[in-house]
Amino acid sequence: MANKTKPTTNSVVDFLDTIDEKKKKDAEALMDMMASITHLEPVMWGPSIIGFGSESYTTASGHPEKMPRLAFSPRKSALTVYFDRGFTHVFSQELQNLGKHRTSVSCLYINRLSDIDQDVLKEMLKSVWEESQMCQSCALPFDEKHKQYIAKERDGSDSIYCTYCYKDGEFLEPQATIQDMIEMGVPHLACKIGEKAAREELTALVPTLKRWRR
Repeated sequence: MANKTKPTTNSVVDFLDTIDEKKKKDAEALMDMMASITHLEPVMWGPSIIGFGSESYTTASGHPEKMPRLAFSPRKSALTVYFDRGFTHVFSQELQNLGKHRTSVSCLYINRLSDIDQDVLKEMLKSVWEESQMCQSCALPFDEKHKQYIAKERDGSDSIYCTYCYKDGEFLEPQATIQDMIEMGVPHLACKIGEKAAREELTALVPTLKRWRR
């Protein structure tokens, strides 16, 4: 999604009334699926993207931006489901089991929902949503216990990073590496699952977080 895409007050229902009836039924089913995961109401982002939730981040040039946490667009050619984390390091097994589809760097294209295993798609979307509930630098969970550690962007909105990693649009340790984050997190997670399991889990998880993707 382009950064210029912004949330609007346009009606989702009115937008769906403008598209083909078969596409509309699929869009409504996909919208219900995302709503069941997020427990949020859909919002129009730009003229044709339906999104759930939002997250703030600062671009490399220092500008604050927002994007939906889950989103899709019922385009004429295909249902386009957005996966910001991409498919390079994740979802390889899920895509094998999904059914008929195409992908680009961060988009999943589905002609009809009947072409795919919708349970597989739902699990993929749940994974994306759950990922958005943690710091995208160190993986600190943003659960009830840790919500006070969500950092703020320069415009005052919630960031996708925690206060241990980020402040006022900047990383507190800009030279930190993936391995630094893993080593920092191991002692905290080891208290729950042991050092070996903690290191294995963070070694797999941290490279997939937004700060570290290449």
